[in-house]
Amino acid sequence: MRKLVLLLVSVTMAVGCGGGNGTDPSRAVSSLRLSVSTAEAETGRSLMVVGQSGSARVTTNAIEGCFDPPCEVSVTIELRSSNPAVMAPERQRVQTPAQVALVAKTLGTAQLAASVQGLSQSRRIDVVSAPLPVDSIRIRSGWSAFDSTISVVHDPSGQLVELTLPVLGYAALETRIFRGDQRVTIMTPPWTIESSDPRVAWVDRNCRAAVVDPRCEVATSEGWITGLAPGTASVTVTARNIQRTFAVTVQ
Repeated sequence: MRKLVLLLVSVTMAVGCGGGNGTDPSRAVSSLRLSVSTAEAETGRSLMVVGQSGSARVTTNAIEGCFDPPCEVSVTIELRSSNPAVMAPERQRVQTPAQVALVAKTLGTAQLAASVQGLSQSRRIDVVSAPLPVDSIRIRSGWSAFDSTISVVHDPSGQLVELTLPVLGYAALETRIFRGDQRVTIMTPPWTIESSDPRVAWVDRNCRAAVVDPRCEVATSEGWITGLAPGTASVTVTARNIQRTFAVTVQ
């Protein structure tokens, strides 16, 4: 009986582990995912400066033969550039999951495509000579809906113009950068936020002031304002070539 139990445990472990992840070129791939990481990105395209490096990550999943589908599987995929003179991956045949370096060579546009078993995904990459200027910054805050001690004033276009909060009160911002009508989702270096008087209004891209959130347990990527002492301050957000300023009053 003891041998039978051990045998059953061994079989169960083999099925559970073997079905979850493994290298098997014959496995039918159910989904393919291609993501690109570059210094800057907009909705619909990634941007690289000539001479810069980026990276692409490719993963593949399967449904059949999985203990808990879908599961990640390792297969060989093709990774190609439509214009290798402009941008090219370091390797064109890779085993998934794979992280592959991308090199920007000259000005132009290229489509990076990954394909396997009739599945394909592509990403547009534009190579430019220098980081591009941006056209607008949109700053909003809906924090007054969560905290009645916060007062928020927006102009007719929806831009934040004035924020009033109590001492040790805080408000999250919604900060969006645009080039034309396309949102810039990644920017290097990132946009900055500054307070004219951090003793009154403390600002940070990611965290509330340590006096109210010492471990930054509620993080954001779009900005926090924390009131530290009664008074007024101007808060300025800078994104490359443009700025947007609004007033903060702490009571």
